[in-house]
Amino acid sequence: MKNKEQDIGIYIDFCEVCLDDKYYTIKEEEKIDYARGKEIKYTHKQAYCTECNSPMYISKINDENLDTLYSEIR
Repeated sequence: MKNKEQDIGIYIDFCEVCLDDKYYTIKEEEKIDYARGKEIKYTHKQAYCTECNSPMYISKINDENLDTLYSEIR
């Protein structure tokens, strides 16, 4: 699977690896998931810590990703 990454901003939240509030960037990546027996390809947003480069869980981004996935399923 190819990842098309594009920076779309810099923000601050808690990094579970650094154990501190850190800046993070959001990148858009092409992702493939499976639902109802079908392959669904969509643009997924992922936050990355700018200090350790680990993926970060941001609830707002997760909600947006689910909305995008569900709209592709319908």
